[in-house]
Amino acid sequence: MRHSSTSFAGCNLVILAAQFTKMAVFVFGALYLQDVLNMSPLIAGVALLPTVAPQPFTAPLAGRAADRFGPRLPSLAGLVLMFAGLAGVGIAMSWNSYALIFPGLLAWGVSMAFMFVPPQRAVMNAVPPPMRGQAGGIVMSSQLIGATIGMAACSTLFSITGDFQIVFLANAAFTLLVMVTAWLTIERKA
Repeated sequence: MRHSSTSFAGCNLVILAAQFTKMAVFVFGALYLQDVLNMSPLIAGVALLPTVAPQPFTAPLAGRAADRFGPRLPSLAGLVLMFAGLAGVGIAMSWNSYALIFPGLLAWGVSMAFMFVPPQRAVMNAVPPPMRGQAGGIVMSSQLIGATIGMAACSTLFSITGDFQIVFLANAAFTLLVMVTAWLTIERKA
């Protein structure tokens, strides 16, 4: 049974959201660590390791979850973790403590595999084999558009407010909106 076009679109939106929030975490997270917590660029990079280190371990789990439950449940779980991570970092920024933002960074890092593996599989399975190249191009476009819009939105928001906390909380709000949309559009496993 093929997925509907709404499920195809919902999965691409999840992928777009993941790339969108990467701009907040990698660019504005690094700037926050340097500008507010006075870390050197090297130490700030090391401090962001919780956002990438879990991925080699969580990607196989995301694949197995997609095999067992289909794309909907793992994608929604990823969105919940991503929301919790972004909101946690945004709230913890009030205390200017790396120890307090660390759990949020880690939650966001764990979410990433669930934001890519199940939705990409669903997109590829939604089309006949001869169209998988086109579907892959749409996924890549979703990623590029997400990163571009994410950078523009985060930069504009930071330019207006000068507040890293608002950037992260706005990304959490965006994630919540995507979560509701994914809930309504991504089909359950047949």
